[in-house]
Amino acid sequence: MTAADLLAEAESALSRLVSGERGLSIEAAEKLALALDLEIIIRPAKRKAGKTRKR
Repeated sequence: MTAADLLAEAESALSRLVSGERGLSIEAAEKLALALDLEIIIRPAKRKAGKTRKR
């Protein structure tokens, strides 16, 4: 596969992601972050005031 083929494939995948047509796997998110020199940080969601957690 040539660089042009890879770029076309990535552009197509990004287009489907942005349009909401498809999601993004963890593996794809890691690759995207690496390519963009970004770090993925996973943290608990902030709770809204007055909400309690049911167990």
